[in-house]
Amino acid sequence: MQDYYYRYLPQITLAVFIKLLILLTVFLINLAAGAILLTTAPMIPLFMVLVGMGGFGTSKRQFP
Repeated sequence: MQDYYYRYLPQITLAVFIKLLILLTVFLINLAAGAILLTTAPMIPLFMVLVGMGGFGTSKRQFP
């Protein structure tokens, strides 16, 4: 549990903070680019799941 509190939680907090800081910076520089980033960024994990499922199906067919 000690590693969780001393390594994992600070890194997760930092990762979220940096993403929000980048989004805020982009919004301040260009409102349209910030809006595009805000709407397309959440779709990335969805597409990663879809690609992973396709790869899983392909590997199942090739290696029975």
